[in-house]
Amino acid sequence: MTPHTATAYSVQTNYFGVLLIAIFIINPFISIILGIILLTSHKRYANADLNIWCILVAAWLSLINLTKVPESDQVMYIGWYKNCVNTNLIDGIFYYSGTLKEPAYGIFQYACNILFDGNVKLFTFTVSFVNYILLFFSVKIILLKARQGIRAVIFGIICISFFNQFFYISIHLIRQVMAFSIALYAIALHVKDGKNHWIILACAPLVHSTAALFSLLAIIPFIYHRMNLRQYVLLSIPLLISTVGSIAFGAMMLLVVGEDSMAGYAFSRMSSAADDGLESNPVVVAIMLIPLLTISIINLLRLRRNRSYNSALYPILYLFLFLAILILSMSARPLVQYRFVFVTYQMMPFLLPLLLSPKNRLRNLYFVGTGAMFILRFFLTLNNSSFSYNNDSVKFTEVVET
Repeated sequence: MTPHTATAYSVQTNYFGVLLIAIFIINPFISIILGIILLTSHKRYANADLNIWCILVAAWLSLINLTKVPESDQVMYIGWYKNCVNTNLIDGIFYYSGTLKEPAYGIFQYACNILFDGNVKLFTFTVSFVNYILLFFSVKIILLKARQGIRAVIFGIICISFFNQFFYISIHLIRQVMAFSIALYAIALHVKDGKNHWIILACAPLVHSTAALFSLLAIIPFIYHRMNLRQYVLLSIPLLISTVGSIAFGAMMLLVVGEDSMAGYAFSRMSSAADDGLESNPVVVAIMLIPLLTISIINLLRLRRNRSYNSALYPILYLFLFLAILILSMSARPLVQYRFVFVTYQMMPFLLPLLLSPKNRLRNLYFVGTGAMFILRFFLTLNNSSFSYNNDSVKFTEVVET
């Protein structure tokens, strides 16, 4: 890129950001749609433009979450947030983080309370924004590294942004969504620079223990390239042990590590058949798993046919196969299965863009049609869900009010 071209891109990026932000203040949805048009109408784009668009999408979804009437788990998280500073620092971090085993969320929550002076709206906005932006940047890094193109990135982000089920849990299962967004971001960074980002990987299970699965798998070097038979076997051994005899295995490991450790928390969940009143719904599980599992297998076969040894897609495809088998094996423990089914939502933006190869002429039609369907469904069903939302739009001045 010549200096003249670089300057042109810099000016273009400045105008892009100013234009979208100005329109965002007036009408966020129009700003997002305009951003899609501008980003996809040119063969070349500035990476900063895509980052700005991702930030605005995450900000808009976070603003919508402010209109939600708090209930269920959200009330609990707000209570933790408001009370965490009413005690000493240690209790504030550990006791009000939900569990002694997950202090990273407690630190985040405590820092937000100090920074925002206990403002609940700013906290709700921030936690929602962090969950979304980490996931969006992970999608961007992996799909661009895999040479899927900017349209695939935008399509993936649109799908997860306007997927009602994920939108609902993003403000209810705050710690779980945050933990897996962190783990996926660490995996994306490894895809980008080939390094293990240990601090980020460690933070994920310290926010929610279930993310230990992805953090542990993420440090296995051969999930980042095409695996041979021996590596498949090595990866299958812990999976088979923990799924075929998960109750016995969990109870045995619980005796070894004890209940007070982070691992003990995970093994106690595995060893317990208690379901908290939940029932396994095989139809829902099948609807979520079968399409994404099919896409994963098709892409693994496509990579093998093309003799692709290194691809940014490998870790996502392998992790989803592992996750799918784990979910199917947990039908006798609905609570555990219920938790991991939600993780498949966060895999959607990586996998749905892969249904058709970049060379397929129908790909753009698939992106536009499916993306429009997600958007339409989002708006048609948002106010018809079991959750309540205020009809009044949220203004920026209202966000900073106590």
